[in-house]
Amino acid sequence: MGDVIVSFMERYNKEFDFYSNLSKAVEDEIRAKLHSFGVRAIVSSRAKSPKRLRDKIIDRNSVHSYDSVESIYSDIVDLAGVRVAIYFPGDMSKVEEIISTEFVIDGEPKKFPEKKRRPRKNNTYEKVFSGYAAKHFRVKMRGGGRYANNYPVEIQVASVLMHAWSEVEHDLVYKPLQGNLSHEELMILDEINGLVLSGNLALERLQLAGIKRTESDNYEFKNHYDLALFFISSLHEEAIENVNFNDIFKTLKLMGKTKRNELADVVSWVKKNPINKENTNARSTVRKRRRDPSIQIYEHVIKAVVNVFPDAAVAVLEKISESDFGELELTEKAKDSLFKSVYSYYIGSVEQNYIDSIVLDYEFRNELISETKEESILDTASTMRVSFSKDIGEVIHLFDDYLETKNHLSSDNFKMELLTRLIDKNEAILKCISKSSSGNI
Repeated sequence: MGDVIVSFMERYNKEFDFYSNLSKAVEDEIRAKLHSFGVRAIVSSRAKSPKRLRDKIIDRNSVHSYDSVESIYSDIVDLAGVRVAIYFPGDMSKVEEIISTEFVIDGEPKKFPEKKRRPRKNNTYEKVFSGYAAKHFRVKMRGGGRYANNYPVEIQVASVLMHAWSEVEHDLVYKPLQGNLSHEELMILDEINGLVLSGNLALERLQLAGIKRTESDNYEFKNHYDLALFFISSLHEEAIENVNFNDIFKTLKLMGKTKRNELADVVSWVKKNPINKENTNARSTVRKRRRDPSIQIYEHVIKAVVNVFPDAAVAVLEKISESDFGELELTEKAKDSLFKSVYSYYIGSVEQNYIDSIVLDYEFRNELISETKEESILDTASTMRVSFSKDIGEVIHLFDDYLETKNHLSSDNFKMELLTRLIDKNEAILKCISKSSSGNI
C-alpha cells in the first residue's frame, strides 16, 4: 500500500469508534421517527469495517490515484452507514420526506437501478431483471452537537426483500471467496432478483389489503400503523404522511375513540378545514415558523380530534395529572398540543381571543416595561385602542384575576372548572371594555 493509504488507515482506526457512534445516533433518530409516523421498517447501522475499507481503497486507488488522506475522506462517503429496510415499498416517499426533514441532505439522493450498470470483471452474463432497487442518501445531522454538520452518513433505503437479496448478491459477486461465479450461478441470482421484484409487488398488495381490512365502519384500530394507513388513505390530498401517528393513536385510545366510524367525523372536519387554509391568528403563525411542517399538520389533526370529541379531550386532560397511563403515556409535546387545542376550542371566539390578547399585552408591559400596574393598563388601553367602563383599580383586579386563573391552567394541571372560571372572567372583562372607532374585534 502507498503511504497515503497507510496514513489514512492509521487515522481511521483511531476514529472508528467515532463513526460507529455517529451511525448509531442517526440510526436511533430515524428509527424513532419511522415508528412515530407509522412506517414499519428494520433499521441498522455500522461503521465501515477497517479491513473492507482498506480493500475498497486499494481497489479505487487504481482509478483515483489518491494524493492525500483528505482526498480519500472526500471520495468514501459511507464511513458511517445506516440501512432502512422498509416492509412496504410504497412507504419510500414517506421515508424520503422524513430523512429530508430530520437531516441535512448533501447532494441528490442516488437512485438504483442506475441507468448505466457498472460492468463486472469477467462477467459475460447479461441480466434480465433490473437488479438492486433502492435510494441512497448522503446526510448530515442537524444541530450543534458533536456529530452534527460536518460528518456525512449514508442512509440506504430499500425493501426488506431487496436488502436481503443485495447482501447475498454483493458478497457472492463482488467478494467471491472461491473465484468468479459461473454463468449458471449468475443466472440463479438474476432469477432470485426477479422473485424479489415480484415480492415487492406482493408487499404493496399486502399494504393495500391492510387498508381494505380497516374499511369496515365498526373496525377498531389496534395500533398506530393501521391508524396511519386510514388517515393517509382518507386524507391523501393533505400530504399527511409525516405525522406522529403514535401520539395521535395514544390520544384517541385514551379517549376511547378508535373505531373507524367515529374517526370518519375527524376526517370530515379536516377536509372542511384544510391544513393549508388555517386561520392566520397568532398561534398558527408561530406554528408555521417551525422548521418541521409535520408539527403543524399534527397539531391540526389534534385540533380536529378535539373539535369532534371535546368532552373526551377534556376528560383525558383532567386525568393526565392524576393517572399513570403506562404504555399510553403521552409525550410532553402531545399533552401540550391537546391542551392548546382544548383551550382554543373553548376560548376560540373572536371576542374571547381579543380579550386574551389585551390581557396578555397588559401582562407583558407590567412584567417588562412599565413601572406600575396603572401605567401598564393605560399603555395597553392606548395601544389596543380601548377604554374601560370601570375605574382603573377594578380593571387591574379583573386582569390580574384573569391571569392568575390562566396561569394555573396547564396540560399537567387541568380542570374544566378552572377553564369555565376563565371563560367567565373573559366575559366580565369584555363587558367593561369599549372600542374606539378604529378598534376592531
